[in-house]
Amino acid sequence: TNCYPSDWLAKAVEALARIADRPWTLLLLLLFVNTIAQPYAGITHDARLYSAQVLNRVEGGSYADDLFFRYGSQDDYSLFSRLAAPLVQWFGLQAAFFGLYLLSKSLLFFGMIRLVQTLVPNRVASALALIYCMGIGVTYGGQHMLNVQENFVTPRLLAVALVLIGLDLVLRGRPILSGLLILFAVGIHPLMAFGGLLIWAGFHLWKYLGVQTFVAATIGSCALAAAVLIVEPLGTRCFGMMDDDWRLSILHASSFNFPSQWARTDWY
Repeated sequence: TNCYPSDWLAKAVEALARIADRPWTLLLLLLFVNTIAQPYAGITHDARLYSAQVLNRVEGGSYADDLFFRYGSQDDYSLFSRLAAPLVQWFGLQAAFFGLYLLSKSLLFFGMIRLVQTLVPNRVASALALIYCMGIGVTYGGQHMLNVQENFVTPRLLAVALVLIGLDLVLRGRPILSGLLILFAVGIHPLMAFGGLLIWAGFHLWKYLGVQTFVAATIGSCALAAAVLIVEPLGTRCFGMMDDDWRLSILHASSFNFPSQWARTDWY
């Protein structure tokens, strides 16, 4: 009886090590665990907004007069609807979005496997960490509105997946390919991928130009960002002005976009 827990643990460690050494087996296991923990929710939450963007493109601007599109939308800054439109034309919205979901989730988990195994040499520890991440919801941003493990289609999933794969390639000494992947991710979702682009640039700045140049560039960038945020005319020149009525409408609909509305836990 006293020996049983150690034997069981030894067998469990051995099994996890074997799975971790087979990336495709590990990927299928992660997909299985994530499907059980967070099954596909269909066209819900932000997937409804992205489906409208794709349908507007498929149907030649049939929703162009809607307020969501009338004065420009986030679709103007993303390649997502352009890439998804042919699939929706061929297979229909439901099937195409489910296929995009499977592709995005598979790439996300592939990127997680690559990056975690690069950073954590112990295969058992990395496998346990990855399995744990499949079952929990890691929220980010204001008011816990967004989750890393989204169970519906958004370009955020695909952009984050490409960034993770790109960052792994950075660590493997593939600067050009990693940069191209991250730039493509920026085209899919600029906000989600921009942090990865900063990491890529900072890494190579440090590697090729030294610590002093990296520190100077970081301080200069922070000073420039602070000036834009603090000096109102400069900020207005960069980003434009929002009138009070429109700002109030957005505040009521999407208060998580306003850091002034965040709770202390959001900042943490």
